[in-house]
Amino acid sequence: TKQQLVTLLFSADTWPFKRILLPLLQQQGSGGGSMPSSIGTIANPMKRYD
Repeated sequence: TKQQLVTLLFSADTWPFKRILLPLLQQQGSGGGSMPSSIGTIANPMKRYD
């Protein structure tokens, strides 16, 4: 488990994150009453880039 965490947190090039604002702004009409969201990725801030 420790090795998996180290790999995911420090070695992965990207991290997943949940987008809330962009899908909300892009929705058309009422959206059906549910809160829209999507999954995106960002560069890993814990990874060292040279």
